[in-house]
Amino acid sequence: MTINYTKGGLTHCLRKHDITKNRIEASISKGIARAFKDSKYNSLVMFTNDNLVVVIDYITHKFKTAFVPMDRYIHDMERHCQELTNIK
Repeated sequence: MTINYTKGGLTHCLRKHDITKNRIEASISKGIARAFKDSKYNSLVMFTNDNLVVVIDYITHKFKTAFVPMDRYIHDMERHCQELTNIK
């Protein structure tokens, strides 16, 4: 899957979460542990093996944000979103 990085998404990610594009790409290259479809925001939420969450638009694959999740975040995803099993 190709992620279409946007200037706005990368700027938000750097300013608010202090995460760079290089860190995102390195984290994704280590593998995706779990992924969820968030229908409320039409997003694909990917949990990497490197403890980073990468969020992209489900249809266009435009980058929205990336962040280090808090402990409750995965629990909330499990309760409210559909888990996807085959992400490529």
